[in-house]
Amino acid sequence: MTTQYRYRFGTVEIDEARQRLAVGGVPVEIEQRPLQLLLELARHADEAVTKDELLRSVWDRPTVENVLANAIAKLRRALGPVEGERIVTLPKVGYRLTGPVDRTAVGRQLVSTLALRVGDALGPRPQFVLERQLGASLHHEVWLARHARTHEPRVYKFAADGAALSRIKREATLYRLLAESLGDRAALVRMIDWNFEAAPWFLESEYGGPNLAEWAAQDGRLRQLSVAQRIELFLPLVTAIAEAHGIGVLHKDIKPTNLLVGDAGGTPRLRLVDFGAGQLLEPERLEALGITRLGLTMDASDGVSGTLLYLAPELLAGGLPTVRSDVYALGLLLYQLLAGDLARPLAPGWERDLEDELLREDIAAATQVEPSRRLGSASELQSRLLRLAERRAEREAERARADEAAVLARQLERSRARRPWVAMALALLTGLFVLASGFYITSRNAARDLALQVRVAETVNRFMIDDLIGESSPAVRGRSDVTLLDAARAAATRIDTRFGREAPRIRAALHGAMQVALSDLSDSRAAIDAGDKALAALAESTPPDPVAGARVRVRLAQDLARVGAFARADTLLDEVERGLRALGASRVPIRIEYLMARATLAANRLEVHRALEANSEAWAQLQVLPDASDDLRDRLQFAMGNSLWMAGKVREAEQMSRELVERQRKRLGPAHQQTLYSTVMLAHTLRLQQRWDEAQALLLPSIRGLDDALGADHARSLLAHRVLGEAQLDAGRADDAIATFEGVHATLARKFGDRHAGTSSTLALVGLAQFHAGKQRDAERSFRTALELARQNGDERDASVQKFRYHLALSLLAQGRAAEAAPLAQGLDAAALAPAEQTDDWPSRLSLLNARLARARGDEAGARSLVAESRAALRSPQRWRLDRLPVQIEEFAGTGPPAGRVK
Repeated sequence: MTTQYRYRFGTVEIDEARQRLAVGGVPVEIEQRPLQLLLELARHADEAVTKDELLRSVWDRPTVENVLANAIAKLRRALGPVEGERIVTLPKVGYRLTGPVDRTAVGRQLVSTLALRVGDALGPRPQFVLERQLGASLHHEVWLARHARTHEPRVYKFAADGAALSRIKREATLYRLLAESLGDRAALVRMIDWNFEAAPWFLESEYGGPNLAEWAAQDGRLRQLSVAQRIELFLPLVTAIAEAHGIGVLHKDIKPTNLLVGDAGGTPRLRLVDFGAGQLLEPERLEALGITRLGLTMDASDGVSGTLLYLAPELLAGGLPTVRSDVYALGLLLYQLLAGDLARPLAPGWERDLEDELLREDIAAATQVEPSRRLGSASELQSRLLRLAERRAEREAERARADEAAVLARQLERSRARRPWVAMALALLTGLFVLASGFYITSRNAARDLALQVRVAETVNRFMIDDLIGESSPAVRGRSDVTLLDAARAAATRIDTRFGREAPRIRAALHGAMQVALSDLSDSRAAIDAGDKALAALAESTPPDPVAGARVRVRLAQDLARVGAFARADTLLDEVERGLRALGASRVPIRIEYLMARATLAANRLEVHRALEANSEAWAQLQVLPDASDDLRDRLQFAMGNSLWMAGKVREAEQMSRELVERQRKRLGPAHQQTLYSTVMLAHTLRLQQRWDEAQALLLPSIRGLDDALGADHARSLLAHRVLGEAQLDAGRADDAIATFEGVHATLARKFGDRHAGTSSTLALVGLAQFHAGKQRDAERSFRTALELARQNGDERDASVQKFRYHLALSLLAQGRAAEAAPLAQGLDAAALAPAEQTDDWPSRLSLLNARLARARGDEAGARSLVAESRAALRSPQRWRLDRLPVQIEEFAGTGPPAGRVK
């Protein structure tokens, strides 16, 4: 590359980059040789330039001396009588341009390695004269030439060697295939002729205008276009690539310099050039059209080539090019066009450059790192862009539904003081509307979707008023002690009876919404039933709705995991995994939900590291998901914190929780209920590190805030109280813990009834606090009541039944009543106990329990053997755990306290 300049003297201006002469501001037509002669004199202003030097530099070959004199005469005429006099003849020497000449750098000039020069006539095409070099690479040069008489522009791509000749032959072959298969396409630059017989070998094409990078740099033309105009500029390119893919041709080198900008009635138009790196996926098409396979050797077509910035990740990793590789380049180019910067990479945070959320989604879908998650074709990207207006209308409709739900929720809140039973509707309304929308905004028929949307909204309204609110109203039921869970269960059972004649997707929406509500209310079995009914309704729907089906299966798997039905949960998630490939752009958000369900399943199996792996993968995918909802990000980060502490990475869990809390404080404010709930998780991680004062300092204001914002009976408020109780128990303040747990238990009993799983498990926590406070009689009563309630909901293999038997046995042993404890310990099974608590130390606990019983029977040898088993089975050495199992084992082994004084 050499620097190019603009020279000025007097009223004369010579632009070396544009090869243009102007006198007095008016462009002057002049032949190339005189112009090159003037440039040479300007480069050596006020210096004598010999005739031989001028002949060599301008003509580069022997010629008659008269040629030089004629060129000087033409030059003087072009400059005019005043400026022409500045060219002085030096007799027998040469010429000199007198006076000062200003010089300003204006660009860089390509240097020809093929000895081609501006002003040369093209040997095989003598009527065309080389005007300027447009581009160059190691093996190619591209030149603009003009007809000497008509001034028609042509572009010539010259090959410098045999490898380059093979490449331009391939380009000619692919162009013939495109032209004969697709006909004349405005988005493709027309190839006119070629010369493969003798050097210089070349392709001859029409001139399509400056390349996109050059055009965009001229007076900021790209930034002058609106977003709609930039998409209009881009669409013909996507269409051309889609059509090329349709006949098996990959371009493999889509970039701004391979896109020319022409003029179509005052509107810029992109045209695609240079299939020299292209690949033919179906060579048999050539034979069918009688086209010779020039340049299409295996090595030439299958190698990875192209500009690094636009190469898809799989190509950089050594993979083979596919249709999706071209789609990646298209996605990146679309981003650059919309951002107004053709040099900008797709770096983290790129979404901030674009305001339109749909376009962000499209670019993200086209540039996914994993090819299988990327848009499958250029046609799909084309369809998305053509449907932008329609998609915006659909998105607005979704937001309108959400706003409607929020308005109704506020209305219900205002009526809460007059009608307490409306609390049930408040708890479920948003879930009903949001989840229901997922069951009908998935098809491509906008009119049908809109009609279905209206029907769903009407149906949900009827369901809310007549069934859900009506079921919990004292005026209807004749009693005021109806719990939220009772109302939800009763309403769910009447969906098919009340709405059996509605469209399957409407029934699926209602069952799916109740599935979420019942799951959130901790009735996993009722939620499972609702999920099964939602799937059955979806099976009747035409066309199928894979998005809705995946959502139901993911939630269903989570509830199945909670009740220990791991095999079916696995089956459902396997079905979701297989169906993810068909979901296209919807795949990433649902895959994140799927991974979170996998994590829940693993956590309930006490596979804590698998749970962390699944949540970590979901977290990684969330980072590249454009416009991920704040709710999804918060839920996943909360789950990540949970997985980290379960895996023993308590400090990392603390950091994750702190980041979540800080982000929510900035976005939502410190008093927002979501911020407060996340703060409870942070406090929990501090508790696990025995930093009880710090934990309590966070818990107390969070609890007050949650009680004020949500009510003391809300699930999040109750969980916060429970974490406080655990912190109090850990800190040795058992009496405070008793009071805290008793408050939570009373609220749950009032809200859900005594038989609810959450109610009985909290009663067991009351018993545990009483146990550690030395109030063994009270602890025994609490454990017995919890066990009786759990037995009403499950058999002896139920995890809760097993856990309450274990604690009751410990309480009886602490009172010296080993004979009563022994039957409770028989049949306890570590595998059955696993879902009851997030710990993998049940084998160690049970061995220690049996060691206590053996000692109570006087079997000291058996007790020693069992305590050795307990020590060997210990998996979690943390001393912060509620039961302090490591401490218990060592105390039992070392001191041998009496059976009635278990610590």
